[in-house]
Amino acid sequence: MKPAREQSGVQRDMVRLRETKGDMLCLYAPGSPTRRSYRAVLEVSPINLSLKAEDEQEAIIERFGALIRSLSFPVQILVRNQRLDLTPYIRHLLAQPRADGQHPPTWNVLAHSVAELLQRIAAQRTLIERHVYVIIPASQGASSSRRRSGFPTLFGKRQAQRMAETEEQAWQELVLRAEALSQQLASCSLTCHRLHNTELARLFYSCLTPERAIAHPLSDTLLSAVGRPTRVKRRQARSGRSQRVQAGGSENQGESTSVVDENTQRSLPLPDMLHLVDLLAPECIEVTPDALRIGQEYACGVAVTACPREVSFDGWLAPLLLHDEVMDISFHYHPQDTAAMKRQLTRNRAGHASGRRFNRREGRADDPDALVAEEDINRLLDDLAHLKERVFDLGFYLLLRANSREALTARLERLYSVLGLLSLDAAAHPATFEHIEVLQSCLPQVRDELLRTFTLDSTTLATMFPFLSNSLMMPGGMLVGVSETHEPVLLNPWDASLENPHLFIGGVTGSGKSFLGKLLVERDLLLNWQRGDQCFVIDPDLEYQRLAEALGGTVVRLAPGSAQRLNPFDLLPPRCDFRTYLVEASKGDRLAEKIQDLHAMLDIILAEDVTASSSGGGMLTKREKGLLDRALYETYRRVGISGDPRTHHRQPPLLHQLYELLKSGLCGPDETDLSGRLYRYVSGSLSSLFSDFTSVDLASSLVVWDIRDMRSELRPLAISLIADRVWTQALYDSRRPRSLYIDEAASLIEHPAGGHFLATLSRRARKRYLRLVTMTQNPEQFVQDPWGSIVASNAAIKVLKTQDATSASAVAERFHLTRSEQQRLITFGRHEALVLAGGKRVTITIQASGHEHALITTNPVERAEHSMTIPERIGISPLSTSLQTSQEPLDSAASLQKTAPLHLLQAQEEDEDTVKIRTNHHMHPTQPAQHKSA
Repeated sequence: MKPAREQSGVQRDMVRLRETKGDMLCLYAPGSPTRRSYRAVLEVSPINLSLKAEDEQEAIIERFGALIRSLSFPVQILVRNQRLDLTPYIRHLLAQPRADGQHPPTWNVLAHSVAELLQRIAAQRTLIERHVYVIIPASQGASSSRRRSGFPTLFGKRQAQRMAETEEQAWQELVLRAEALSQQLASCSLTCHRLHNTELARLFYSCLTPERAIAHPLSDTLLSAVGRPTRVKRRQARSGRSQRVQAGGSENQGESTSVVDENTQRSLPLPDMLHLVDLLAPECIEVTPDALRIGQEYACGVAVTACPREVSFDGWLAPLLLHDEVMDISFHYHPQDTAAMKRQLTRNRAGHASGRRFNRREGRADDPDALVAEEDINRLLDDLAHLKERVFDLGFYLLLRANSREALTARLERLYSVLGLLSLDAAAHPATFEHIEVLQSCLPQVRDELLRTFTLDSTTLATMFPFLSNSLMMPGGMLVGVSETHEPVLLNPWDASLENPHLFIGGVTGSGKSFLGKLLVERDLLLNWQRGDQCFVIDPDLEYQRLAEALGGTVVRLAPGSAQRLNPFDLLPPRCDFRTYLVEASKGDRLAEKIQDLHAMLDIILAEDVTASSSGGGMLTKREKGLLDRALYETYRRVGISGDPRTHHRQPPLLHQLYELLKSGLCGPDETDLSGRLYRYVSGSLSSLFSDFTSVDLASSLVVWDIRDMRSELRPLAISLIADRVWTQALYDSRRPRSLYIDEAASLIEHPAGGHFLATLSRRARKRYLRLVTMTQNPEQFVQDPWGSIVASNAAIKVLKTQDATSASAVAERFHLTRSEQQRLITFGRHEALVLAGGKRVTITIQASGHEHALITTNPVERAEHSMTIPERIGISPLSTSLQTSQEPLDSAASLQKTAPLHLLQAQEEDEDTVKIRTNHHMHPTQPAQHKSA
């Protein structure tokens, strides 16, 4: 009687992964002493090779060739083109607070307009998310070490010890191999990181069933339950005699209990543990001649068995690697023994030589193909003898995926058209009845199940550079634009891959810098309002007012005669918890730091020449600074504030108190008439800025600093006041992300105070959860300025807009652009830009929805066209009627200082008949508006 045929199973035969531990994939290998083989996985960030300079491209290819020649073990490189799912981004964008009135109505309208833009982009073309992995095997635990005579060589404790030693050796070997490959990849301008246990499980899950991985991702809770006993807790019976079921292997090992019902006397079976293979395996795998059905998805494999003899450029596989189809591309590198290969090539050369001699005897002409083959063999033998080359067998496989057979057939036809462009269509063979082997070869296992390889030298392999991508998508990033290959560009300035979060935007007048800046402010707040992001904008032309109105922001007008006040003597930031302040202030001398900031402001308003160089020439003398230092300490002492932080909650002094102290001469004779120079800021034409306590609310998510009416000599003063406010808030509340946008920053670095402020802020802001965004229409002057060059070099993200012939060369030299990139900068359209983020470069097209464009455009023609339709389209009132003040006072717990509340500011504004500015607080619908009486 024939024995029963064992039925195949998906878990046993198709899914070899058993567990992940020690950052290793543990695959089932029956011939190994531990019944496991081990793998490490490196995720490599691909680059845009075409945007590199020619010499840089040659250097990268040469270093990649050196990496290939150094391989002494097989390696798999897996390129995964996955469908990009924007659903989480859209869901997060449309999330609204439960409490009504937190955001204006236009907030929801703008969020939906951005969501519709994303859906329209996704409908036009398949959005691809591209990842590249390098899979490294361990020689320990390989299937080559088989048992002898079918019996285990060791038993009991010795066997367990041997298994532990084998696993430890595999772990150490993978650590060394992964570190060595990481260093070699870094020399190729490639960044990589090793995947951890949960990341390895999710990668294998996604490689098996991509669509199921998107629809039903593996949560940390589910993965943490793998390999652990399940605890079952039954509902308490009325008699109170039910007990809790405890699985074997829990706290009381060896005492597995069960719940016994007194009425039925029936025990519950012990629950089984959850295995990783059961979690990953699809419900079924169906094999057909032309396709493979994995669960509810279809896949088919293609094996490429040859390469064209000549290629025109390095990275010639770019059309295939950047193809916008959902597929996996797997390269298996099998290093060959050099001595054996030389013997084989010598025999082949002898065969060609014998053929030529035979042709001569017979009077025949030599075969041209044989002559070319003999020349190639001679060249390769010479390179092998000089150790310039190594020979590899390459397994080159493609695995296409789709949701239906019809879609799979259509994608296969498009793939063959791309292969035809590369002269690979004749060498591409469908894997009839071998799709399972292609699937196994495209899983991160370093197992070439198909073994349809062909021989290539290391130089040719280096030209097939697989780490290519035109996309730039950072986790948690916001939409900036779309790449040339129609991939969304998502930037996250706080991403760990960037050395700092700062951003630099440069372009000539009319290139769309302000448009991009307002778009970034709007999308940052729409996406990250739940995190509490706050944006400050220094606006020299009042271009951000409409955006502030639509997002419920605050506009602070710094100008002579303004009704809004800023007290430079404030010690506590607005809305700061006093206990937090005491903790932070105890780390240093807060009063001394504040007095140093006041010295910087007084240098600006009292010096005879504010346009002096940064070396200090033209500023106050040491004797004048000494007098001011004594006067400042005495001014604070008179209101009860000392170096003790516990006194800093008291009412701060005002500028007129410093003026009176200097004029009285109590701190020393005023020989240079400092009080006279200070007069116009106390009682003169500029007294309104400092005449009272702080009367503006800076707790809004968007604060626009309007410095349009500050003349050129007063611009440094405005910068000093803004710097003090922004830095103080970031210094004592570093849990909230903040961004400072500076439009037309080139006009600020003309003054020593402005340039020094920007340079200092770019160095120190990152540690306080503050980032700096600078925009300039004179990038060539900005990068050549001593202060501006520091700001530009400290920006990890750079967005370069259209340049003219003069600025393009300076910008290209400063940012090390290639000649082609320099030419592209000159020919860019208004909505095109070059983005440099870390080591990545990508050309993008900036797209905005209709509502966004109508709101933030600066084109006077477009603004005139939209002036009558904006209120109806996005729900804001015309500008002439929307400038209104808040009806709510400041929160009394916002600060322990005695600052003037906003309702007193309203009364003062009504008396002075000034223009009212809307803040982030909105009038309650049932509260009548207050109008000035006749």
